[in-house]
Amino acid sequence: MQPKARPVPRPARGDPPASLVLGIRLAARTLVRELGFLGQTLAGTQLTASQVHALLELEIHPGLQASQLKDVLRLDKSATSRLLTDLAARGLVRATASTTDRRARTLVLTARGRRVLQDIHRRTNRQVAGAIRGLGRADRQAVLQGMQLFASGLVEHRAGPQARGKPGA
Repeated sequence: MQPKARPVPRPARGDPPASLVLGIRLAARTLVRELGFLGQTLAGTQLTASQVHALLELEIHPGLQASQLKDVLRLDKSATSRLLTDLAARGLVRATASTTDRRARTLVLTARGRRVLQDIHRRTNRQVAGAIRGLGRADRQAVLQGMQLFASGLVEHRAGPQARGKPGA
């Protein structure tokens, strides 16, 4: 279904053309829908997108503290607390005393949490592989590079010019 064109304010000097911005926004919405982020659960699990992402981060960075996970996921403190309480109740995450600070608790995946992640990886790898199967090698690399550039641009935009070390903030 082709969306109807909407009037868009003229871009500021140096900004990309409005048609390019709209095309990227449409592609991003399609990605969100096709990857299942609009549903109540994600990746064939009974977990929310935030919970799946928490497990993924704890796999990459075992021993994170809740405050660090909150920052990585860009959630507020209460949402992170609820998320971790639910993951612990499901037996997917365990909080242990920090070896460096007795007041702090570090987060680790349980064996069950690692098994759930293995299933998530299998499902999502199949989904992505299926999406790029019909592309040639150069196009596959272009997709990867484009997505990496776009993701980096989003992070830099959120961080602002000062965080990027650029003048003009």
